[in-house]
Amino acid sequence: MSNGLVYVLPSLDGKILLPRQSHLGTFVGPQNQPTDIWPIKILCSENGRLYERSHDMIRREVYPMPDPSQRQVRPWMIAFRCAHIGCGNPYTIFAIEYADDEGERHLRAALSKAALGLCSGHATEVDQDTVEMWWLPY
Repeated sequence: MSNGLVYVLPSLDGKILLPRQSHLGTFVGPQNQPTDIWPIKILCSENGRLYERSHDMIRREVYPMPDPSQRQVRPWMIAFRCAHIGCGNPYTIFAIEYADDEGERHLRAALSKAALGLCSGHATEVDQDTVEMWWLPY
């Protein structure tokens, strides 16, 4: 595994390798240009909790690059609306998980638990049929 100079974001269980260009911004070479989506909510799929990170926590550092021949852990983007009658609040959440069907199932299970407290005045309801999620390439 080789090392590369990349942008990382601290997470509850280590570091998140940020994609070079995505909805989060542009993070390549000397550029650190986050979009206006920050601060972001990150889903910890291990404990089913959400936590928040701001763009000022992003660091540029030498980081081991993923081996493309191995099962890949990637950042995911998850978009959904609260399914509670009369609500419909939109949410965008990010997560780190394996970029495969098993990883998606794991995220969906964690999302149902973590999203409960997002809305004020009622428990956030997640309709899994309307949740969109995709992993972000490096």
